[in-house]
Amino acid sequence: MARSLKGIYRNSPFAEEPSQQQRLSEDWGFSSKTQGKRLLNKNGSFNIQRIGSSEWNALSLYQHLLAAPWWQFYLLVLLVFLGVNSFFALLYLYIGIENINGTDTGIWSTHFYHAFFFSVQTFTTVGYGGMAPQSVAAGAISSFEALTGVMGFALATGLLYGRFSRPSAKILFSQNAVIAPFEDGWSFQFRLANERSNQLVNLEANVILSTLEMVNQTPKRRYYQIDLTANRIFFFPLNWTIVHPITPESPLYGKTAADLKNLDAEFLVLIKGYDDSFAQEVYSPTSYKWDEIVWNARFVTPFYPSETGNTIMDLGAMNRYETVS
Repeated sequence: MARSLKGIYRNSPFAEEPSQQQRLSEDWGFSSKTQGKRLLNKNGSFNIQRIGSSEWNALSLYQHLLAAPWWQFYLLVLLVFLGVNSFFALLYLYIGIENINGTDTGIWSTHFYHAFFFSVQTFTTVGYGGMAPQSVAAGAISSFEALTGVMGFALATGLLYGRFSRPSAKILFSQNAVIAPFEDGWSFQFRLANERSNQLVNLEANVILSTLEMVNQTPKRRYYQIDLTANRIFFFPLNWTIVHPITPESPLYGKTAADLKNLDAEFLVLIKGYDDSFAQEVYSPTSYKWDEIVWNARFVTPFYPSETGNTIMDLGAMNRYETVS
């Protein structure tokens, strides 16, 4: 869209720049000095890297293991399992493989192999019976390893349960936002849907516009509350299109795509609702940068009736849109 976003308000007496009343003094958790590619990543995580921690924090590791992707969690469990058993296998080799019954085959190349799998049997408390310690040193090491295994599996089981039981929302956002016609003017829109089959109710949406503006020749972040046509819905069976009308009171009024680029504009989104599966409130944040906005477009309806009379919700069509003149 080459022209600015005024729509039917082209002859409005309002100025194009938002008034001081429109500009919010709150930074909504981000400093006015914050700069960078984006404030909030698409997956909802903060684009902040913390450094300078003075001590190792076990609780932080626990929280990281709860929030890490599943492939990272399983990879870490596998690496710890292999590392611990390799360590104990080297201890058995150090005291002599002959101290473990059924492992001394006389072939040195198989000694680590046998020591490793004896360690696995001890660590997991399986004990098939083919191998057993036959010295005080081997018995002491295997006893300590068995205790380590019991405690290790208890910790891994707790982490696994914590990951499954942790409340989380699986909300699918459209990849792009659009500048679309609305009533007799224009609007900023994006939409979302529930990827799961559970019920989410009492959803609430909050949208903040962040811009990087020059104040006394110094770049500073400004934050604006975005007014929505509806910031709350009671039920969420289909998709929900969030609509911000671009009226003279809007911080987008009179802005072009080039203006949003120069302002490094970013829309910060927070969706919260009640999940009946967890019986708790869940949150899902995301953001849209200026280059993720499609101008002169509107979303295509992602649901349709079936032959049997049911409504089909196509999650694959969440980002489909069509251009408008």
